[in-house]
Amino acid sequence: RHQQRPPSDLVVDEVVVKNGSYLSDEVIKKRLDVPIGAPVDEPGLARQILRLNGMDTFGTIHHDLTRTPDGRSVLTLDIPKKPYSRNSMQFGFNFEDDFQGGVTFNLSAGLLINPINRVGGEVRAVIQIGDDRVIGGEYFQPFGPAMRWYGSALIVGRNENLEIYDPEGEAIAQYRLRGGEGRVTVGRIFGEWGTAEVGVYADRLRAGLRIGLPSLPSGEAQGGGGLLGFRVDTPDV
Repeated sequence: RHQQRPPSDLVVDEVVVKNGSYLSDEVIKKRLDVPIGAPVDEPGLARQILRLNGMDTFGTIHHDLTRTPDGRSVLTLDIPKKPYSRNSMQFGFNFEDDFQGGVTFNLSAGLLINPINRVGGEVRAVIQIGDDRVIGGEYFQPFGPAMRWYGSALIVGRNENLEIYDPEGEAIAQYRLRGGEGRVTVGRIFGEWGTAEVGVYADRLRAGLRIGLPSLPSGEAQGGGGLLGFRVDTPDV
């Protein structure tokens, strides 16, 4: 014989995820832990929804606990997609004046596509024009719905000025630096507190004299190798 629970008994019998976002159901479910047959942990559920919102791929997430006619409690989470599309643009400008005749001015624009696929891939691109020119892009791709492992690739080209000063602070030369770098890494995310990654990189730089004595040298350098990084992010206390 089925025995209905009293209305005050907020025990979850079923979790329903209404996913209208760009990410797959598996990615979202990996970030939800709502025990079936146990009372609702409202603070814990709020923290999980806050972490989902922190991914910046959803609209406002709503949840509702309802009781069916047969007495079962159903927790429904409505997860919509971003209201302003997955693409975002950023613009900026930079102006510097050293009050000694040196003035630089740059305009920049950046594009972020997040996510670019159902498992959380991201693409970033940037272009800057002016005295210091930059163009580059980065691709970030998690592996699997848990998104603990990831791969990334970056390539950047630069064309910028470098001033050389004497010990008294007077400018004696200006070089034009042309070059770029590329990097490929594989990494592991540890919860919300740390990241470790390994990879390889290559870079090249050429320095040509623009202003200064002809006797000053120009040069070229290139390098590459492996890299190993570990980052820890602890909350302020």
